[in-house]
Amino acid sequence: MLSLYKTNFIKKLVTDSAVKQFGWYLVKFLGIFCFFYYGTIIIISCESPDGIFYSPWVFKHFYYLDVLRDFYLKISFFILQFFGYQPVRISMFVLKLGNAGISLNNACLGYGIISFWVAFIIADTKPFKQKIIWLLSGIVCFILLNVIRICLILFAGYYKWVKLGSIDHHSLFNYASYIVILLLIYFYSRKSQSQLYVTK
Repeated sequence: MLSLYKTNFIKKLVTDSAVKQFGWYLVKFLGIFCFFYYGTIIIISCESPDGIFYSPWVFKHFYYLDVLRDFYLKISFFILQFFGYQPVRISMFVLKLGNAGISLNNACLGYGIISFWVAFIIADTKPFKQKIIWLLSGIVCFILLNVIRICLILFAGYYKWVKLGSIDHHSLFNYASYIVILLLIYFYSRKSQSQLYVTK
């Protein structure tokens, strides 16, 4: 009877500890995600004089989306040139290939999915070095995915595969991003479990 009581008590302690750990992880995850995602939205709103959070100083010093946009378009430009095409950069937002073009606005930059991945990794309790490796690996995956989307849209218009207007590339990118992030989470969890077994 005493042995059974001890066993149940230990199980309760383990369960309570797991619940507390998950709860603390969830709090950290939501806090970090909101900081990056809604922080980005607030920074975007600082551009417009009619916006609630209008602040030219904040917009000037913290608006990182132009850097990310430029990075996407430069990589896409380089890839197209590498394969013998002649893309043209019309502006900060627009890249053209022949008569086909794509305008990369803020909604196309994937900062939401990147914010999710950053929060997922930072909120975890892994060593700092492992976090950096997985964090950068995930961000690189999402950047490459977006670059592939840009190139495919330009190819579709250039070769008249389909009308550009008929492509819901935002939804396609979101679906592809969800698949990628689920795969990353799966491999991340598998890696964590294997390390746990080794330490045991």
